[in-house]
Amino acid sequence: MTAETASNGHANGAPGANGLANGNGQVAASVARKDEGLHIVIAGAGIGGLSAANFLRQQGHRITVLEQSSCALEVGAAVHLAPNCNGLLRRMGLYAENVGANKTEYITEYKSDGTLLKHVPLAEPNKIWQHPWHLIHRVRLHNELKRMAVSSEGKGRPVELRTCSRLVDVDPSSGTATLESGEKVQGDSMKSVTRSKVPGGDKTPFSSGKSAFRFLVPRKAALDDPKTAKFAETHGELIIWYGTDRRVVMYPCDNNELLNFVCIHPGELSEVKTEADWNQGGNLNNMLDVYSGFEPALVSLIGKADPESLKVWALLDMDIIPTWVNDRLALLGDAAHPFTPHQGQGAGVAIEDTASLAVVLPLGTKPEEVSERLKLYETIRYERAHRIQDVSRIMGRDLTPGDSSCNMMEFTNYNFGHDEWDNSTQAFRKHQWAKDPNMFWRMPISFGPMPGPRQNFEGKPRTATHSTFCTASIKFKTSATLLKNLFPSPSFSFASPGTVAYASFSQTELNKMEWLGGSGYRHLGLYIHGVQYTMKNGKVLNGTFMPILFESLADPIVSGREELGMPKLYCALDVFKRSNQYRLSASWQGASFGSFSWEGLEDVDPGDDKGTIGGSDDDGIIVYRYIPRVGDRGKADTEHAVFVPHAEESKVVPSKVKSVKKASNASVKLDGLDWEALPTLHHVASRLAEIPIYEVVAAKIVEGEGVPDVSAARRNKRFITSHTPDGKEVFDTSISEDVPYQRLPDGAEFGLCYATSQFPVDVVNDKDVRTYENYLSDLPGITISTGTVLRIVDMMPGALSPMHRTVSIDYGVVLEGEVELILNSGEKRVMKRGDVSIQRGTNHAWRNVTKAEGGGNGGWARMMYVLLPVEKLEVGGKVLGEDTGTIPGVRSSD
Repeated sequence: MTAETASNGHANGAPGANGLANGNGQVAASVARKDEGLHIVIAGAGIGGLSAANFLRQQGHRITVLEQSSCALEVGAAVHLAPNCNGLLRRMGLYAENVGANKTEYITEYKSDGTLLKHVPLAEPNKIWQHPWHLIHRVRLHNELKRMAVSSEGKGRPVELRTCSRLVDVDPSSGTATLESGEKVQGDSMKSVTRSKVPGGDKTPFSSGKSAFRFLVPRKAALDDPKTAKFAETHGELIIWYGTDRRVVMYPCDNNELLNFVCIHPGELSEVKTEADWNQGGNLNNMLDVYSGFEPALVSLIGKADPESLKVWALLDMDIIPTWVNDRLALLGDAAHPFTPHQGQGAGVAIEDTASLAVVLPLGTKPEEVSERLKLYETIRYERAHRIQDVSRIMGRDLTPGDSSCNMMEFTNYNFGHDEWDNSTQAFRKHQWAKDPNMFWRMPISFGPMPGPRQNFEGKPRTATHSTFCTASIKFKTSATLLKNLFPSPSFSFASPGTVAYASFSQTELNKMEWLGGSGYRHLGLYIHGVQYTMKNGKVLNGTFMPILFESLADPIVSGREELGMPKLYCALDVFKRSNQYRLSASWQGASFGSFSWEGLEDVDPGDDKGTIGGSDDDGIIVYRYIPRVGDRGKADTEHAVFVPHAEESKVVPSKVKSVKKASNASVKLDGLDWEALPTLHHVASRLAEIPIYEVVAAKIVEGEGVPDVSAARRNKRFITSHTPDGKEVFDTSISEDVPYQRLPDGAEFGLCYATSQFPVDVVNDKDVRTYENYLSDLPGITISTGTVLRIVDMMPGALSPMHRTVSIDYGVVLEGEVELILNSGEKRVMKRGDVSIQRGTNHAWRNVTKAEGGGNGGWARMMYVLLPVEKLEVGGKVLGEDTGTIPGVRSSD
């Protein structure tokens, strides 16, 4: 990384071209040890460069600053520290009032003849800004920034400041900075080495048509002269005198002891050389002649300038460059967006740049991430910096006071009402969140993605392989006709036509849950077995319906309801355990509505007990999600069934049953109480109390390790777009959005996401959608010789497919896990998440090499394939055909 800024934020050749480099050239090693951060080289020890040094030092990085001068003294007069800039300095630890800054307390404007235009006290208006508007002598600000940078005090390591070090070349790709030690050159002059290294950075400055005299006058000198005393009597007063094509700006600094002047005028009147630096000496008589038409008192005031220290510089401008970054090189301040001084925002915007850079380069940034982060910095800063740059041009035009085209209030609000640290911090958060579009978001979304059982705050999957569970279940025979009243829609039914049904009350105690800081909670649910759910396309899901799940902690209730659609409610669940008995009480605010007991517990061989949800060996759990529509009672925002297949759960977290105890006697006692005792649960508890228990079929306590996170809860994952007859873009709803899965004998699962019988595809009148609909009821082979196939394949841990060949070109993408592609010749490649293969009719096999531990998916792998037909597969004069007969359960391609 290499970056650059000007030392003062003024365009017009300010001294001290600043740059950052993270590399391994003559200046710095590429990266220190992991805990030492990046090595960042900054070219230029002006205000911008030293601000960058301080911010980046405080982020934990190792900083080297290269300054081509001896850095003995920063030249210049005064600097505006507007609220948008001052807040950043205060965050850095620099309080300008402690080094001579004074507040801006009044703004006064005169016509050139001395006619008062306005006098505005700022005490009240400035209260809307969270930080003060200060005016400070540039030398004092520069010295304090330098002191803080090299000091052993404060956060981070002291900055290495190397003076008399001229940067002559940089390599953006390697972050290499090349120096010509000892060579003395003048300031940046907007001809920086680093700017030329970005695309479009070869633009040259041109005259804005204006030049400026600048100088300082002791306030006492003005007060001692009766003609000029009125201009110095009020502390913190910023005064502007407007002429048609020239103006004078004066404001105090250095604790109101010095008056800073910037006298802007047509450039031809002072004959400044545009290639000269901004310290070119000015001529006092020339200046007095330029302003001879202004009121005599002002002419007397500027006549007090010291001829030896009077400077004049051409106000230069430059076209916008298309980018500020190139790999590990980044420009900032004048090097990126040179300013004319008409708003006093040049230094402030440069400091904003440095704050943004520090935000996007926190400690822990990897060298390979630098290029991406610098591009983000540019994205964050580009629009604002160039807008302020453009406004400065507008304000520098020859406009009469009160001209409607110059909305000072709008400009001031835009400039002052900004904090770049806060702005960049949020932009950086959004950038990080956008990297994983599949992260769980739930209310309150103002704070970012919500950590929970399926992800941490960064969106990385959590593993619960070492979490423990203890599930106590009572399976009983009951009434199917009564339980049917709990079905939420006609799509639910019992698989059996009889009136006898089976259900379970199952309570699980979870512990060692990483997402809960190592603690746990309990949940109790009613599980109705032998239920079928018929989808819109006629496909039937067989599983266990769960109408209610009580939990003892708010966090899993909220995450389960919002992320998974689980019908969760709160209640207290208290457990009493002994070696041969287990008791459970369910209550709300002391009102007990459920009592469960397991007596005569004896250890039995765990055998094949899977410890699945519900304490019974079902295919999966079916729940019904209902979200009410805000402001429209009785209407749903969304309602649908959610299916959680146990087979999918085992891919994520394989549960290990360690012990099973069976009870010789078990009982369930439920009491609905009344609305007074259960004001929020009576309607639920009373319905549960209605359920008859004809016979306890099984009662057991299962303990084990590995807690499913229910991330396999799946609904509709494939969305087809279409058009209405009038051309409106819509989603097709004629086919269920569920992706159908076909389980093969070897345990692999094929999900047919889409298929066509033609290529190119005929989409007129939704012909392709109807074709796909037919394939859903009659699944095709691996390929379709005249069409296309989009398929998801899930591979079991350690699975190895047989060698096979298809007459097609197959694009394969690893979505989860790691998969080894093995060619018949013996060549192999391991593909990781996001890797792509292009299979061109070769005989090959796939091996799942995903690690079961710590992989977040239990060792399973998932791939996506797009299969396209080829004209003919001919190699060495021999036509090769399909060879998929070795794959069990797969028919020949169409």
